[in-house]
This record gives sequence, structure tokens and C-alpha cells, in this order.
Amino acid sequence: MIEEVVNSILEAEDEAKRRVENAEREAGEIVSNAELEADKRRKTAAAENKKYLSDKLAAADSIAAKRAQEVLADAKQNTDAEIRELEKRVDATAKIILELL
Repeated sequence: MIEEVVNSILEAEDEAKRRVENAEREAGEIVSNAELEADKRRKTAAAENKKYLSDKLAAADSIAAKRAQEVLADAKQNTDAEIRELEKRVDATAKIILELL
């Protein structure tokens, strides 16, 4: 009878050890899988962030180039108008000078 109780206790201890070992193994696998998943998500996020930044920089470059063309066209128009006005003044001045001679 006592032997049966002792054997039963030993069997229960062995079962408890197996359960603890299984739980530790499963916990290790869960941690390992979580670390792999976190690493994968970090890499994905980094790639997505690089793409987002690249897209935004390309859009900004496009907007800047368009705006630069607009400013340049406006400046060219103003310059052309000023040159035409200056040419009129030069012609008028030359006419006045020729009349004075």
C-alpha cells in the first residue's frame, strides 16, 4: 500500500516534470516565433517607409520642377516685356539724338 502511494507520487512528479519541460519548450518556441515575426515586421515597415519616403520625395521633386518652370516662364515674360520697353526707349532716345544733330 505504501509502495503504491510512493509509486503514485513518483509518477505524479515525473508527469509534472514532463509538463514543465513541455511548457518551457513551448514557451521557447513562442518567444522564438514572436522574435521572428517582430523582425519580419520591422523589415517590412522599413521597406514600406523607404518606399513612402521615395514616393514623397519624387512627388516633391515633380512639384518643385513644375513650380520652377512656372517661375522661369514668368520671369522670361517679364524680361521680354522689359526688353521690348527698353528697345522702345532706346529707339525714342536715338530718334531724339538724331533730330538734335
